[in-house]
Amino acid sequence: MSLGKEFQEQLVMAATDPHVPARVRSALEAWRAVDQRFNEWVLREAKVRLTQEQLINDVVEQDADGFDATGAAWLNYQAQPTPENEAVLLRALSDWSETQTCLMQKYTG
Repeated sequence: MSLGKEFQEQLVMAATDPHVPARVRSALEAWRAVDQRFNEWVLREAKVRLTQEQLINDVVEQDADGFDATGAAWLNYQAQPTPENEAVLLRALSDWSETQTCLMQKYTG
């Protein structure tokens, strides 16, 4: 299993973990809903409608930035679940979802 897949599965599992604070679970659930729509969009539309250059230079690159930022925030939060690290994680999840939403809007007819 790739590290990316493993990381995303950790986020999905945390969304239902009663030991994770409710506001974090809620943010994870909201992120997951957008991420699922984004992944479906990439498979259904983006790979068909976009050039390879658009996919790599815009979609993949921006999504990877959100992935990296959220991954770092998640690791920090797991190591030290402080209010500050929680706030950074919530912001990273929100930013990543916003990026994915903007990409879908940008390239959808």
